[in-house]
Amino acid sequence: PGSGKGTQCANLVRDYGFKHLSAGDLLRAHIKSGSPDGAMVAEMIKQGQIVPSSVTIGLLQRAMAESGASKFLIDGFPRNKENRDNWEALTGTDCKFVLFFDCPEEELQKRLLGRNEGRADDNLETIKKRFATFEKDTMPVVSYYEELGKVRKVDSTVPREEVYALTEAVMAEAGFKQQQVLFVLGGPGSGKGTQCANLVRDYGFKHLSAGDLLRAHIKSGSPDGAMVAEMIKQGQIVPSSVTIGLLQRAMAESGASKF
Repeated sequence: PGSGKGTQCANLVRDYGFKHLSAGDLLRAHIKSGSPDGAMVAEMIKQGQIVPSSVTIGLLQRAMAESGASKFLIDGFPRNKENRDNWEALTGTDCKFVLFFDCPEEELQKRLLGRNEGRADDNLETIKKRFATFEKDTMPVVSYYEELGKVRKVDSTVPREEVYALTEAVMAEAGFKQQQVLFVLGGPGSGKGTQCANLVRDYGFKHLSAGDLLRAHIKSGSPDGAMVAEMIKQGQIVPSSVTIGLLQRAMAESGASKF
C-alpha cells in the first residue's frame, strides 16, 4: 500500500496500451453500487482484510469482458494464495510477469498518511492492519512468483519519474514496446474494415480510420469541413496536414499505444 502502483499503472496504460484494472477500485465501486454483499466487502476493507476471491475475480472477469481489450494490467491482485489459485482455476491463465514496486514500510506509511484521497482505509489503524495483511498474505505470493522467475522488482523509493524510467527498462527487457503503429492499406472495397476489426479484437490495437475521422470532421462544422467534403466527393486525397492532425489528436485522446 502506498508504493505508487496507481501512478505507474497510469503511465503504463498511456505508453503501452494496457487496459488498467484495479482490484481495489472495482471493489470500492462494488460497495457503492448497493449490491447485497457490499456491506461485507466494506467491513473487510475497513479491517484491512482480503475480500473473498470469488467476489474479486468475478468483478475482474466482468470488467475484462466488458472492456473488449486483450492486454490487461491488473493492479493489486492477487493478494493471497487463494486469489492466485482461484484465478488460475477459474480463468485458466496466468500472468506474463509480476511488477513489484519495492518500498520500505516506514516510507509507505508516511505516504499513505500524507495523501488526501478521502479513502476510509487511509488512517493509521487501518494502515497498520493493511501492512500486516500484506506481509502475511501477499508476500508469499510474491515469493511464489519469484521461484518461477516471474518477479520484476522496481525501487519505488526514488522520485516517480525515476521509478518510471526503471519500469520502462523492465518492460523493454520483457519485450514490451511503446507506440506501435500499423498502416493498413487497400483499394475501396478491399475489406480493410473487416480485417481491421479482427486485428483490434485479437491484438489489442486501437483502430483509427482516416476516412471516419474525416467524415466526422466534416459533420463537426469546422471551417475547412466544406473543403474536405468537396475533395472526398471528387475522389481526391485530403491535404496531409488535415488528416495527420486528426490522427494525432485521436491518438492522444485514446490513451492507447498500439494503433
